[in-house]
Amino acid sequence: MSDGNGPAQALEDEHFKVNSSDFMRYLNGVNMNTACSECGAEFQWSVDFGNDAGNDPDPDHLTVYRMNFAKAGVFRTFYAMNCDNCGSYRHIYAQKVVDWIAANPGAEA
Repeated sequence: MSDGNGPAQALEDEHFKVNSSDFMRYLNGVNMNTACSECGAEFQWSVDFGNDAGNDPDPDHLTVYRMNFAKAGVFRTFYAMNCDNCGSYRHIYAQKVVDWIAANPGAEA
């Protein structure tokens, strides 16, 4: 996997599997601002779920997106949230979330 800091490799979906409970723990744990920066709406975010592998989305895990850099084979992975009020779109760097979850295991871990 490449996130712009090393050689390009294939995207490893399993590495970025995050469920909604862990994602909420991350957002709360880093004190993410819940107000939309565009319209100010509070707590009105939707998160994308499922990676469409063979048209069989996984509803229990967040969708992992890949943003390609101009340099071929280099990319950043992220999760996406959108404001239900105005439609503003927010990217959350997936590796940061995965690292935080690993360092802060939940009660079920």
